[in-house]
Amino acid sequence: MKKITQFSIALFSVMLIASCGGSKKDGAALVNDKKAAIEKLKAEKNKTEAEIQKLQAELEKLDSNSANSAKIKLVGVAAVTVQDFKHYIDLQGHVDAENISYISPRGMPGQVKAVYVQQGQFVKKGQLLLKLDAAIVQQQVTAARQQLEGIKTQLGFAKNLYQRQKNLWEQGIGTEVQLITAKTNVEGLENQLKSAQEQVQVAVEQMNTSNVYSDVSG
Repeated sequence: MKKITQFSIALFSVMLIASCGGSKKDGAALVNDKKAAIEKLKAEKNKTEAEIQKLQAELEKLDSNSANSAKIKLVGVAAVTVQDFKHYIDLQGHVDAENISYISPRGMPGQVKAVYVQQGQFVKKGQLLLKLDAAIVQQQVTAARQQLEGIKTQLGFAKNLYQRQKNLWEQGIGTEVQLITAKTNVEGLENQLKSAQEQVQVAVEQMNTSNVYSDVSG
């Protein structure tokens, strides 16, 4: 019985000590929470005061009735000086050029043998820009002119023969058939001469197509 009583007293003592220790621990945690709440409020107070001061300064600048507004210059004066003025704007649009000219050879395309202008150079209407290879056409022109000269020689001989035959006919020498034949030969060669002259002109025109000219000034 005595042992049971001693055990009960010891158990009660342990419980009392544990209870006192828990109370001390809870008290310390409460103190820390209070301190943290105070620090938080102080931080919020400082932040609020800073915002108030900032708004107060802005208000003094805007409010003409403020006591400190006389110290603030809303209008300033600057001396007029010469300086560079640069102003840039961005625009979008469609640009149409004037006097657009698409220049190409009048005849068949060919190899370019010579260029007489440079890029960006001002040219006049009718100015020669470039020349194509016209060796074959040149040969045709030469042949046509040679044929023309041959017909001229034949025509001159035929006219001379006709005039002689006519003189003999007027003297009663020769036959009418000879006179008519001589006259016909002259007329035939004259027709051939006209045809040869036209061929020369055509050949020369073809050769000129190898020259490319400007059709506008610019």
